[in-house]
Amino acid sequence: MTRSKKLAIASFLTIFLVGIVLGLVLERFVLENCPAKRPKGDPSDFIYKKFTERLSLDEEQKSELKRLLAEIKEQHRQIRKQDHKKYKTIQQEFDAAFRTILTEEQLVIYEQMVKEFEERMKRAKRKRHTKD
Repeated sequence: MTRSKKLAIASFLTIFLVGIVLGLVLERFVLENCPAKRPKGDPSDFIYKKFTERLSLDEEQKSELKRLLAEIKEQHRQIRKQDHKKYKTIQQEFDAAFRTILTEEQLVIYEQMVKEFEERMKRAKRKRHTKD
């Protein structure tokens, strides 16, 4: 593969990943502060409360609603898990392609940058979990 082809692939992957990161940042920090926020807590609890109040559900219907909400919650969890795997695969493909265009010196610096980024992500994740 020629150097220009490698550069084109790396550029495409970089732009793609920057788009994903930008979308996540916008959602997390910009849209989170919009006035029309979603209610805090488990969405299933919110839906259960609204449906039972507004529809005057009887006990059997409430029980079935809880079961259905638990089922869909599990389905959503599985989808998020699969999407994370797809994201991780894309990230790994980019990393492998990008490493091929770096010199030995650049590769050492890049590996240090990756390590620093992963540490920041771990700290941010711990911080988010302590907030919840």
